[in-house]
Amino acid sequence: MEKSISKESPFYQIQVNTNGKNWLVERRFTEFIELAKALKSLLLIAPKLPPTKFFKLKSPAEIAERKEGLDKFLKELIVRPELLNQKIVSEFLMVFNPHNVDT
Repeated sequence: MEKSISKESPFYQIQVNTNGKNWLVERRFTEFIELAKALKSLLLIAPKLPPTKFFKLKSPAEIAERKEGLDKFLKELIVRPELLNQKIVSEFLMVFNPHNVDT
């Protein structure tokens, strides 16, 4: 996972590999929070996200810490079939995007 530099909220790049296909998905931290909330609304326990900061992340150490936390979140998510098989997770990772599927 990489962080795209932006003056606004940063995007975090997720490299997805499935069925011999590879693609990048860019998501903001708020989208990770929305995903965790959606899983919770389905009565599923999502992996823990890194803590939310009241101020923008500025130091490289803070950015690296968040990146590590998001990477851990995703790794825990994909090893749990009850989470990975949810439509919301497939949409988050753009698994059903027509550009990622053979026709």
